[in-house]
Amino acid sequence: MAPFAYLNKADADEGVDVSDDGLSASCSADDAWLGLRGRPGVLKGAYQYEVELKNDCLLRLGWAAAAGRRALGTDERSFGFGGTGMKSNAGRFEKYGEMFEGMPGAVITCLLDRREPRRHTISYCLNGKNLGVAFRLPAWLGEVPLYPAVCGREDWQATCRFRDLRFPHGGYRDLDEACSQHVVTDDNSVDAASAAAAVFAAAPFVEERELRQLDVPNENLIELRSEAEVPINGQELKSWLVQEYGISSADFHAEYSDDQCMAVLAFPSHRVSRSMANAPPPKMLVRLKSDFSEEAEAILALHRPNKGATTDAVARRLIAGALDGDTVITKEQLRQIRAKKLPSSAAAG
Repeated sequence: MAPFAYLNKADADEGVDVSDDGLSASCSADDAWLGLRGRPGVLKGAYQYEVELKNDCLLRLGWAAAAGRRALGTDERSFGFGGTGMKSNAGRFEKYGEMFEGMPGAVITCLLDRREPRRHTISYCLNGKNLGVAFRLPAWLGEVPLYPAVCGREDWQATCRFRDLRFPHGGYRDLDEACSQHVVTDDNSVDAASAAAAVFAAAPFVEERELRQLDVPNENLIELRSEAEVPINGQELKSWLVQEYGISSADFHAEYSDDQCMAVLAFPSHRVSRSMANAPPPKMLVRLKSDFSEEAEAILALHRPNKGATTDAVARRLIAGALDGDTVITKEQLRQIRAKKLPSSAAAG
């Protein structure tokens, strides 16, 4: 019988072998990064597990959402620390910690701290040495379970310890001893998987002009109001958005009321608006579009253009986004789809 925490054979790339006890994995591949995820997924609390290299290999270790890639750190939903002394997320690689490539017997502890809302972090230890915080997780991942994950390049062998760690880190519990209210297992993962899919649902491309005109899908809009009815500090708001979501001023647009105590914000995706509704900025109130005040609706009506053309534009970009990567469609054809109106029959459907 598998332990509570284990490496999941059903969540492994083809070519990755998992031991019967779910505690070891190996792979033999030609110049490819292949990996797997374990169980359970962590939603709350602070938990740890260890990975020990069993041969001279190159591994990347960490945590990933179910919708993330198994090649850790190559998308925004996975976080990895690799043997070359680099951390990675969303395809961005930065120096971190120390190298452990080609060091059989090296033990890496993977730490996930989700105790405080909007203060979730991932850290690592190498042979018991704390390497410090590697990642501060964006707020939009706050309700998405993160699973232990391992991947490697070419030939690799690794053993995971989810309890009785060799180098336990104070303040963290072994993943195998996780509180059931803090984690997602295969038995209760359906709702969590649905929630994660909703968070990562594809959004149409949004141009800067459309942001300035608040001309985005309704789910990408929020009304932000100061609790004390004092003017909102736009610079502080920008700094908070950068810190919490890693977005720049080009990634959102705000239109303020005359007294500056309220603003309507538009984002390219609904992820930020939904997260801000669940965890507003300090001393702020947030409303989604369905609950907009009359004042917010007036601002929206003032800046938004006629919605007929917008509906067509969004539809065209959704279609182009879905076709992106199709080897049959050329880049020029994609450009034409985005630029031209759909045929009347397609638009009507």
